[in-house]
Amino acid sequence: MKVIEVKPVLVNGDPFSPAEEAETVREHHQPVFEDVYDTAVEAHESMWRSWTAGAPIEMKKARAVVAPLIEDLEENASHIFTSYQFAEQEKY
Repeated sequence: MKVIEVKPVLVNGDPFSPAEEAETVREHHQPVFEDVYDTAVEAHESMWRSWTAGAPIEMKKARAVVAPLIEDLEENASHIFTSYQFAEQEKY
């Protein structure tokens, strides 16, 4: 992570708060772990239904579903401890 120094005033003289801007940018570009998890679960359920119906397992699709979760966990390992909160008991 790079650290940069930012002035509290824009070129035109308007006040600037880098912390607020950073949060806004992060919200728009960084998917929340719960969203990544939910997307992966939905895709896995779909694949599971096709597998139980006799379709072959497509490893490329399976990897594509799991990869975003693993990438997120590499950056934020603590998410593994909260992932149980997103599971729905009715599905198990």
